[in-house]
Amino acid sequence: MEYTSDGRIVIHNGDLTNELLRRGHHITQVRPDRKNKIKTIFLFDGTEELKEDLLNIAREERIALKKELFA
Repeated sequence: MEYTSDGRIVIHNGDLTNELLRRGHHITQVRPDRKNKIKTIFLFDGTEELKEDLLNIAREERIALKKELFA
């Protein structure tokens, strides 16, 4: 996860972007990735709710991975 100079959060992953949209967050800007022109980055306002959802999503993914690996 990256931050812009004005406090927005940069998301490179489309699946993560879709999950954030499902949770009610709004994209503030879409633009091409400067490092890889065929990819797109999504910018979200860096609210506390967004940060909390990002932590929850990461936690859920870790739990699912543990279940898959150690089932």
